[in-house]
Amino acid sequence: MGLSFQRSTSRVCQPPLEFQCKSWLSTADIFQSQRDGNSWEPSPIVTLDGQDVTDYLTRFAAENAIGGRESHTDWNQLMSSPAQVIQGMPSIWGGGSTFYPGEDLVIGFENKTTVTTPWKGIFLGDSKWAFSIRGTD
Repeated sequence: MGLSFQRSTSRVCQPPLEFQCKSWLSTADIFQSQRDGNSWEPSPIVTLDGQDVTDYLTRFAAENAIGGRESHTDWNQLMSSPAQVIQGMPSIWGGGSTFYPGEDLVIGFENKTTVTTPWKGIFLGDSKWAFSIRGTD
């Protein structure tokens, strides 16, 4: 049993050929742009809570990853993968973070707009136990 945290928005990396992240985009913006006939281009995410997006995600991964043999393993655990989807396991960013990151996340975009979004808590365990901690059986 436990509690983990997830973002209500997901993001994708748009890598150039050398596989370093060129820009971070909100998947919701990508899908909305497509629904709008690609009449506008999503603005890249440049900051999270006022910090550079790559620096923030690197720290977030290091704090929440289970660790691995290779240095990039923590970073990879941020991302969703087909294997995780099949097993019903969230990525760190998508619901698998174990440390409370704060009440809200402020996302800053390249076009100077910001979005404040809350973190969501997810209870992982037996639903009977979940009800008893609320004072009911």
